[in-house]
Amino acid sequence: MKETILYIAGHYLQVEAGERLAANYDPFRAVSVADGEAVICRITCGEISFSEGTPCETGCLDRTEKLSVGRTPDGGYLVTVHVWQGACYRMYAAADWSRVVMDLRCMEPDCPLSVVNKFLMLSFIYASARRQTVLLHASCVKRGNGGVAFIGHSGAGKSTHSRLWLQHITGTRLLNDDQPAVRVEADGTIRVYGTPWSGKTHCYQAESALLKGVFRMVQAPHNRLIPLQPVYLFRELLSSCSMMKSDPVTFRLITSTLAKISSQVPGFLFENLPERDAAMMAFSRIKE
Repeated sequence: MKETILYIAGHYLQVEAGERLAANYDPFRAVSVADGEAVICRITCGEISFSEGTPCETGCLDRTEKLSVGRTPDGGYLVTVHVWQGACYRMYAAADWSRVVMDLRCMEPDCPLSVVNKFLMLSFIYASARRQTVLLHASCVKRGNGGVAFIGHSGAGKSTHSRLWLQHITGTRLLNDDQPAVRVEADGTIRVYGTPWSGKTHCYQAESALLKGVFRMVQAPHNRLIPLQPVYLFRELLSSCSMMKSDPVTFRLITSTLAKISSQVPGFLFENLPERDAAMMAFSRIKE
């Protein structure tokens, strides 16, 4: 099978099912692994020996697909995506997520590309978690060398506020509109990265920026910024983080990274209206 190397948020993934990757992965394809770097996760296709695992977590990925995760006797994970009125597809991951096997049926033409997409996203989340990287449910813009992230519940105005920055703040570009990655670099700096996963917005940028601020969006009849102490920013980031909360290993790794992020990056509770003045207020609090 054709192999593809992906380079996402400074991490290399090797994917055997390269021909089953959608166009959103194209900007993240790499010719080879750079000298001195390592592949954090190798994803192949093959037979999966485990038929079931001890239930760990379940959830609805969207209106058409349901996810379930179980622990296998060898300490690994068995992930199943149930397609509404369709088949179930499985993926096995080793305990440290360095090796992943997707069901051979994922290579068949009738397997939705969305299933392969979700398997790759999960593989990245948990393999990169061991390297101080998290995936956030956020909208993120970049201006110069800096970037800011807008977090909050669905409908809180994350994407709306990104659009306001694009319209009213010169030099702003959209970095990601759904699932940016945030990484604690080797030198301790915090960077935010574009990823292949950007929700309904076609924004797949293989770029990064220093994370200069995080805004917790709240709709209100006024514009007001309230600085968040690190412990409160940590809580907000945790609620916006893509992770298995029932898995103690995953929880420990990701919360450790979130603690480092919240201790270094300014955070704000942002009560706001969807207007230019709100964007300018937020922009004024970001240090160049």
